[in-house]
Amino acid sequence: MISSSHFHEVAMYWYNRPLQYLIGRTSNLFGPAIYLPLNTTYFVNDIDLARTILMDTEHFSLAHAGGLGYLISEIMGKEAPALFNMEGKKHLILKRSLMGVFEPTFLNKVVAESLSPEFATIRPNQEIDLVRLSKLCTSRLSCHMLGMSEKHESFETLIDTVSGLSDDLTRMLSITQVYPSQKQKKHGQAIYKRFCDLIQEYYHSKHLPKNSIISRLKHDGVDFDDAKALLVTLIIAGTETVANAMPRIAAIMIDSKKWTHLAQNPQLLPTALSEGLRITSPAPVIVHGVKRTTTINGITFRKNRRVLIMLLNMLRNNAFFENAMEFNLERNYPPQYKNFWFGAGAHYCLGAQLANFELSFIYQNLFSLYKHPHIVKRNYARNTSFPGYSQLTIRNN
Repeated sequence: MISSSHFHEVAMYWYNRPLQYLIGRTSNLFGPAIYLPLNTTYFVNDIDLARTILMDTEHFSLAHAGGLGYLISEIMGKEAPALFNMEGKKHLILKRSLMGVFEPTFLNKVVAESLSPEFATIRPNQEIDLVRLSKLCTSRLSCHMLGMSEKHESFETLIDTVSGLSDDLTRMLSITQVYPSQKQKKHGQAIYKRFCDLIQEYYHSKHLPKNSIISRLKHDGVDFDDAKALLVTLIIAGTETVANAMPRIAAIMIDSKKWTHLAQNPQLLPTALSEGLRITSPAPVIVHGVKRTTTINGITFRKNRRVLIMLLNMLRNNAFFENAMEFNLERNYPPQYKNFWFGAGAHYCLGAQLANFELSFIYQNLFSLYKHPHIVKRNYARNTSFPGYSQLTIRNN
């Protein structure tokens, strides 16, 4: 008998994009990797093979058709520097230049500063939609990190707009569609322009927070036209995955009856976050392309083919994680599998530590407000690239 949390996680995928879920899960039945000629795609379901691919920048690239890097290039410009569509030395230099903004002490401070307003008015006796809360929190934090000041009179409208635009753009990603249509590209370019219009005002402001990303880029002499693609990409990366993961992990905590135990034992929260991120795998697929033909463990990957790293399959596989769908607060992770939901290699998620700080802050505040919550209303999202809930309302018993 499957648990309630397991049922909802599976049902969520079926409801969201059933054909994609069927193809993706079926690929898991054919071993470590399978090639689908129809859309020239390799499906990789083995975590060790996936790690090798992600570490091999000589033969594989993130900026391939069907992935976020390619989509960014098609919409924002092929030469626009935006991390996801970059490789080699230029990618490394840009990533290193941003590392100072992602220093742990600063991250803890900025998370508390930016997210506290979202919890200031919540009362324990009120119902709250965690989907709405998570979108506001992630958008608020992304804006704060960039340097888009909350003192601006339209800031509350801004964070709502950022959330909506991020949702709209990432809906264009699909495992069944390799290339965006002309209609999709035009729509994406319109979204990108709206993002740029929002950011440009802040970029030219003389009153930027000292440690913000915009401030750092301006200090390095980067003008707005060269920075805008990166800034929009950071907003999207900083909002979509965490915004979808937070309610899902909360639902798992409640459905598995672990919420109260975690509230009383805060030292278990890091393990709970790892388990939650592993089970939900908020970005279920990492898309790469084959730059040069190569053979790994007897499997040949041919040039110009697409590779789908199926995190959804491998992170829920009993061969790698015993009783993989169990939310186990005592699980010990093999070192090579730890944090694999954030990727590996040169494109390991720059905001991984920020995501953990952000989720920790949100749950700590929710634990203090909702001691014994139950789910009042639960709706799955439809036709989104990152499966999740469209509504998850809780209240105290």
